[in-house]
Amino acid sequence: MIRRSLAFAHRWLGLATALFLLPACLTGSALVWKTELDEWLNPQLFQVRGAAGVPLDERALRAALKTQAPAARIVWLELPRSPGHTVLASVANWPDPADAGRRINEVFLDPATGAIQGARSTVTPGLTRPEFMHWLRRFHYTLAMKRSGMLLMGGVAIAWLMNSLVGMVLTVPSGANRLRRWLRTWKVRRQQLNYDLHRATSLWLWPALIVLSSTSIYLNLAREVYVPALESLARLLPAARRADAVNRVLEWQEPLHTGAAFGLAGRLIVFVTGIAAVLGLCTGLLSWTRRLARQRSVTDR
Repeated sequence: MIRRSLAFAHRWLGLATALFLLPACLTGSALVWKTELDEWLNPQLFQVRGAAGVPLDERALRAALKTQAPAARIVWLELPRSPGHTVLASVANWPDPADAGRRINEVFLDPATGAIQGARSTVTPGLTRPEFMHWLRRFHYTLAMKRSGMLLMGGVAIAWLMNSLVGMVLTVPSGANRLRRWLRTWKVRRQQLNYDLHRATSLWLWPALIVLSSTSIYLNLAREVYVPALESLARLLPAARRADAVNRVLEWQEPLHTGAAFGLAGRLIVFVTGIAAVLGLCTGLLSWTRRLARQRSVTDR
């Protein structure tokens, strides 16, 4: 009875969240390579035009930018990582002359002259080539629905976490020889390819799925759900350690979600997990449609 209830919950949680998780997982896999894709899409922003000269120091760069945009407030400068790349300046009080509602906050400078090569908004990004990766990031966690989208995707993340845990429980067989029979569920057999792909891919990457779903809750519902729950758990620790423990956990959330916490290996794991999650959703939907087809054929007889 309990197993049947869990299977029912797993099926309907999956169906209820599939429409939202499919675009989120696909865009999340792309965003693992956000920096590389951004530079590939926008060489006019990241690469110096013409021959590279002797770079100016930070003070001279700030003065050059201030000369070109006196009203702008320079927040920080990021000097180029290698020759031939531009300087990234984070700015405030820089309205877009074409649209007063947009906030330009990134300006790209020639490191040798301080001349502005380009500017864009990552705060209110549009669906344009210079801002596409930042638009995609915003779409990833809001589905272009702003604050309501964040709340919705936070709820989807909670359902995803619950469904991943339920799915893991359902892979454990009942009866005798549980361990031996459970190990078989990690295999993919040609005879029942769709079912085994749905089950095995989730098992292979189950820890990563748990991390991605739980960190998604933080990124969308930090104040509403994640931080209050974390602070409640922290009460189990001595009072002197609580604040430090909470801060450490919160600091890890975004690096874990993007894979950056473990360098290239972590990013590859997140990329593969996102693709595997899409595969799991698609095979689950296919299993459901086949189930419906069988039920209809029985009813029609």
